Amino acid sequence: MRTDSLWLLWGGRVGPRPTARVGRDVHLSILGDGTESFHPEGRVFELMSDSTFGFLTEETISLFTDLYELRMMQGYYNQSHNPRATFSLFVRDLPPNRGYMVAAELEQATRYVESLSFGERTLEYLAEQDFDEAFLSYLADFEFTGEVRALPEGTLAFANEPLLEVTAPILQAQPLETALINQVGYQSLIATKASRMRDVIDREGDGQRLVDFGSRRPTGPTPG
Repeated sequence: MRTDSLWLLWGGRVGPRPTARVGRDVHLSILGDGTESFHPEGRVFELMSDSTFGFLTEETISLFTDLYELRMMQGYYNQSHNPRATFSLFVRDLPPNRGYMVAAELEQATRYVESLSFGERTLEYLAEQDFDEAFLSYLADFEFTGEVRALPEGTLAFANEPLLEVTAPILQAQPLETALINQVGYQSLIATKASRMRDVIDREGDGQRLVDFGSRRPTGPTPG
């Protein structure tokens, strides 16, 4: 497996905060299967107009999720099912001869979690998708009250070690999966590649400088 084929997984469990430790103050949760990351219903982007397509704003960021996440939330809400749950963002396996990855974008991901809300235009759009009025009223007052734990930016991380964990009522934790994988996955991939290149130059090179034109490659201006 090549480095650019890494899959970040989002594994979760309902119940008390896990207690198994891996060499530092992080906690493990039950691991999910990577194939479950494929979601046929896809992401919800129809709210964006032509002038804003491709740019996330405070008004549209809550819809940067897979539709099934919101359907699951509605199911939880209708069944009054809202226990505390822990979700962990991690890599199950690293490619051969790649012993670590570099955690990146965690500060931005944490800010996203803490500031997530559902505005008027978002709620109007979801009403058109036949979401229940009572559930939309819940979203109108959405506020994250859980805990976020993350490795410091630039920390080396290893297989099955969470880069970031969220513990919260499951209605608050459920919608975070897509955005967190998106934010942390690509940035950690690039940071890891840069670290490996720097390491090779330091060990095998002759004082060369490392220059990167990475802003030309991402799918949009934000990662740059």
